[in-house]
Amino acid sequence: MSDKLKKTVEVLASGMPINKLNNKDNTMKIENLEMYKAAEELTQKQISIIPLCKAYSCPKIHWKKYQSTIADNKKLWHWFFEGSNRVAGIAGKFSGTLIVDCESQELYEHLCSKYDIPAKTPRVKTQNGCHLFFKYDPSHGEIKIRATNRVGIDIIGQGKYHLLPPSIVNNWNVVHKCMLDHQYIWEVEFDRANLQPIPDDLIKDLKMIAEKSH
Repeated sequence: MSDKLKKTVEVLASGMPINKLNNKDNTMKIENLEMYKAAEELTQKQISIIPLCKAYSCPKIHWKKYQSTIADNKKLWHWFFEGSNRVAGIAGKFSGTLIVDCESQELYEHLCSKYDIPAKTPRVKTQNGCHLFFKYDPSHGEIKIRATNRVGIDIIGQGKYHLLPPSIVNNWNVVHKCMLDHQYIWEVEFDRANLQPIPDDLIKDLKMIAEKSH
């Protein structure tokens, strides 16, 4: 991080007035600073990340290069301090991660019980379910489960991205007719030492689901 960026971070973190830096609301800037710090911490854990658009979960940048490299702090500052409230990690060989996306709490609990998922396995609480993090193994090949076949589970592997904390997503609540925010949180913090190979039985079942979904 440059000396200028360090000074700005120190000013913001101290709670001092930042009107001289810009005319935006101070609270928003503190929130942006928290997003930047979270993004910086993720890259320190060797997870390649990218910013997503506020309105849609699509990349805010041309992100192909970040499948094989990690953004520097200047990029992170530009992406997240400038306003993006969604950060995504790129799974696969470079980050060394494979994510099983359980789209409901019931399915998540079922998988943990059936396949004896270790309690220390990193995981993220999503809107309705959970992301389970496993060690990427290229020998498993690519597993594609069609989104049109609603089986309630997905595989996020090589070259795919996934939302990470502290991302915020907005959903339309049909009952109250308003937008509600949901923030992704770590249920078990990411620690590379706790990344386990995905259970063989789970891989077999996922491949079977993928075949049936086509």
